Amino acid sequence: MCPAPRAPGPGDPGDDRVSRPSSTPTPPDPSGPSDDGGDREAEARGRRFLDHLRGLGMRELARAVHEWRDVMAGPDGALWFAAEQELARAVDASHRQGAQRRLVRALADVFMSRPWFTVAQPGADFRMSEPSAQYVATNTLLALLVHDRLARRHADVLYRPFRNLIPVDGLVDVESRPGRAADRVGDRRPDRAADRIADRVADRVADRVADRPVERPVMPRADTGTSERGTARARPATAPDESIGCARREDRCEPPER
Repeated sequence: MCPAPRAPGPGDPGDDRVSRPSSTPTPPDPSGPSDDGGDREAEARGRRFLDHLRGLGMRELARAVHEWRDVMAGPDGALWFAAEQELARAVDASHRQGAQRRLVRALADVFMSRPWFTVAQPGADFRMSEPSAQYVATNTLLALLVHDRLARRHADVLYRPFRNLIPVDGLVDVESRPGRAADRVGDRRPDRAADRIADRVADRVADRVADRPVERPVMPRADTGTSERGTARARPATAPDESIGCARREDRCEPPER
């Protein structure tokens, strides 16, 4: 005996009933604008990267993954992990966790909307997996989010997989170059009073040296017996006297006793 057909429920094909909202309240979105520090330009850098990423093909995406593998296999492999740690610290210090969540969610939407890693474009044909591609793209995306707070070497290594595909110069402005905000305190000019005093002392010493007359040495001339300045006459050179104890003829020495 066949069972009676089940009536379609909410959400089933053929059901025309209106779905009622759940009685459980929806939790607030943790990616709200309250924790991103109000830095809209930082999030805009990531959005511009996603716009360019959406236009890449599977082959270009594979180039980024293979570039990342070269980094990990080379001398900068340890630098990559250090850059990841500094990336996490920069996000926390800048209070851009909300922008981080929104960008990561938008990145997932890009991967879902593209034909990457589908039956038509399998990852095995390009020697990469979807998780590895998302991992590399996520680190690059978040490096742009805190591009102004990372040291240059950390920002460069995190963006290296995409540097030949999406030039970073078209995504960031001058004020958000690596290390600009991190070095903002160092950019402040200290009090120059000590330097001005040191410059004055150096100038006075230089003036005294310049005012001091130059004493030229008296150079004897063999032909005339006068010096170059004509103010002193050089004593002619004499050979040692044969007498013991007399160095020159004009020196009056008593002859030695016989």
